[in-house]
Amino acid sequence: MNSSSFSLSPLTPPLGATFLANRRLPVHILADMWPYHMHHLNELASPSRDSEGLELEHANLTDETVACLNAEPVHRFKKIDLSANPQLTTLPSGTKFPALEWLKASHCTGYSLTTVAAIFSSYPGLTFLCLACCGLTALPEDLSHSTCILEYLDLHGNKIANLPYSIAGLSYMKELNLSGNALVDSAMIALAASFKASTQLRHLFLANNLITERGALTLSRGLSTKYNSLRLLVLTGNNVKDDGCAAILASVAMCTLHTLRLDACGMSDDASRALAAAVRTNVHLRSLAIGRNQLGNEAIITLSRALEDQHGLRGVTDLDLSDNHLGADSAVALAAVLLHNSALLRLNLGGNNLLVNTSRALIALADGISRNIVDYVSLTISLLYGQNLVGASRAQFIGV
Repeated sequence: MNSSSFSLSPLTPPLGATFLANRRLPVHILADMWPYHMHHLNELASPSRDSEGLELEHANLTDETVACLNAEPVHRFKKIDLSANPQLTTLPSGTKFPALEWLKASHCTGYSLTTVAAIFSSYPGLTFLCLACCGLTALPEDLSHSTCILEYLDLHGNKIANLPYSIAGLSYMKELNLSGNALVDSAMIALAASFKASTQLRHLFLANNLITERGALTLSRGLSTKYNSLRLLVLTGNNVKDDGCAAILASVAMCTLHTLRLDACGMSDDASRALAAAVRTNVHLRSLAIGRNQLGNEAIITLSRALEDQHGLRGVTDLDLSDNHLGADSAVALAAVLLHNSALLRLNLGGNNLLVNTSRALIALADGISRNIVDYVSLTISLLYGQNLVGASRAQFIGV
């Protein structure tokens, strides 16, 4: 947090009264000196002071210390960080923290479903909530409290398998991070409904869950609604396969998505037509990640034809094709893209060993980049991990 945040973390020894206002307080003296500390907390939170944040991460807090906070007069803190306090099972009182807008409680593994439910009903002004890596297996059934204006919800790294339908009622939500959970296909029903109920959601992270093609089909129906205003969708690491990818890509063609990540999703050449159609139709799409799949020459040739006519601000600028099965024919097709396309700025081909080890492929790419109309300084092509070729000459390509 910034300099206006009050911090209680076990890092350094106390240095006197001024230490309380400007430094960090060791946890081992909290129990004996808590009333004294609270006096300074209240002083910092008074209208005449500039402090807005209370930083309590890694402070070995217990429910007793939270009770001390709740026993004091009303606080004016807007931000509280309770992260990495696994013994906590309770929360600061909403009536004692009426100005709270930002709450981070990641790695607080003691929180129960009841505690999580209280968050959504206790802080009417809360706009940011992080409960990442808390060991949660479910969410409360009623999330859409009438006073909830939550905009950013981070639940990554938990064990959540399903989602309550009430998540669609979080109408102010702009960013939702559910990556690294155990979400199954049925969880996509609630998410699809959220696109119909809200026009606010911009960023959705669903990486590394248990979503299959069935879940992707359900999600795609939500993406296809006219109310959808999503800008970023991350499905990395979900085995949605060709049918799932094709469904998502078809919905992308009809919306204003800016960034799409379908890397490691089990996609093969069978999804090539849907891939090309999405690129050709969605003029808003700027970043496309389809690495770590089973794409071969057929998919890249089809995709390249869609990319050839993209220019300036209307087209994909960042394309990740790493760790696929691209060969010399793919390189020739991409060389044509480099020759005619003025939108593409970053192209990742790393991990395609057949392409890198074929001289015909490297010569074709070198020829394409040497005649590309984009400023060489702006165009980056990655052929090997950790090695970017910026404005490379034909000789530099051959020498890779």
